[in-house]
Amino acid sequence: LKNADKIRKIYLKVSGSKKPQDWYPFQVICPKCGKIGTTRVFDFKNEKVEFICEESLVDWAKGCGYKGKISPYDGNGKLPWKIEWAAKWFVLETDFEGAGKDHYTKGGSRDIAEAVAREIYKIEPPVGVRYEFFLVLGRKMASSKGLGVSASEIAEVLPPELLRFLMVKTPIQRPIDFDPEGETIPRLYDFYDEAAEDKKLAQVFKYSQIEKPVKAFHMRFSKVAYLL
Repeated sequence: LKNADKIRKIYLKVSGSKKPQDWYPFQVICPKCGKIGTTRVFDFKNEKVEFICEESLVDWAKGCGYKGKISPYDGNGKLPWKIEWAAKWFVLETDFEGAGKDHYTKGGSRDIAEAVAREIYKIEPPVGVRYEFFLVLGRKMASSKGLGVSASEIAEVLPPELLRFLMVKTPIQRPIDFDPEGETIPRLYDFYDEAAEDKKLAQVFKYSQIEKPVKAFHMRFSKVAYLL
């Protein structure tokens, strides 16, 4: 918050986004209505932020109009994502972190977070790697927009070992387009069972485990599913 002016300049330099002079990198949880996406901080003095919960700040929620001052500490709000990312690198002393390819677009989240890390937190950003999307029936799992299918819903369909296997076996430069219907799940089970005995897939199988696997006879899952 004390470096808000520097962060505004970083946004302008890196992404071309011009923030108003009263913009501060903090989102308050409104103490009246409990919303966070509708609040805008416009001042920071004496260890308190001044904010307003605007009715029309975003098109997906309506603020209550409350205006007040509050401490930015003790869980009363959060940093915007791009700033939060850099802050986590600093606090957690992160050495390596991957991210979806959308975060690596020019002037995007990664570029801004790297600039904030260097100029505000005085650290070198962690080594990064970009990876492709996880699609479900062709739709991206976009948590920020609430689109597609959530990770918890996928976890209800697949056991954790199988979900990890699906992700570990797929090169990070290749998107995963998961179709929970038809032959997809039975074939994935069969491939997983084959990997348990395949030396070439030993590492993939190893990193797919949650607990130590138990040796057992495995009938082809597709055959079991057919019989049942």
